[in-house]
Amino acid sequence: MRMGRIEFRYFMGFLDTQEKWINEMAANGWRLVKTSTLFYEFEPCEPGSYEYRVEFVGALSYGKIRDYKDFLSGLGYKVLTKNLNLNMSFGKVRWRPFGRGSGQIVTSPGGYNKEILIIEKKADGESFDVHSNYDDLIAYYQSIRGMYITLLSIVVALWALRFLASIGSIPYAVLAVAMVLLLIPIVLYSRRISMYKRLGMTNE
Repeated sequence: MRMGRIEFRYFMGFLDTQEKWINEMAANGWRLVKTSTLFYEFEPCEPGSYEYRVEFVGALSYGKIRDYKDFLSGLGYKVLTKNLNLNMSFGKVRWRPFGRGSGQIVTSPGGYNKEILIIEKKADGESFDVHSNYDDLIAYYQSIRGMYITLLSIVVALWALRFLASIGSIPYAVLAVAMVLLLIPIVLYSRRISMYKRLGMTNE
């Protein structure tokens, strides 16, 4: 009998890449049973018996995340939480600038380091769509893009302070790389949003 396995991975904000990897593990006979900051723990299973969706919920308040998890569990799905960032703090209040409303203030324990839900469904041949229509998909991807836009705005502000007022010590090269890395998902998610808007108009 195969033993369980632990994988070291960090996907930053590349949710599609994370989802694809977890599904590939399941296709090869590994069921995800536990996550931590940098690790994924798997147990053996029948290959292809489970499938997964990775969902960003970082813009929601802790209460709404909890309600959403309860809703998904009520549908028969297993739900695991995962961090988007690498902050290791515990018991501190944090401001999450890309959150909506009360979702901007998070604590650990609480909604901090639980910005991602990994949703598991037993493969039964039925569709596994977390979002039911184009409007839901557009709003969802707008929330992800909004996170990157907010982070890009912060990096641009740091660049401006460094350049105009000589405030800060972060090298220009680091700021430039950060801007490029943030621009890439902004462009990708903008294209995806435009695609679903076109599809929504076509199917009206």
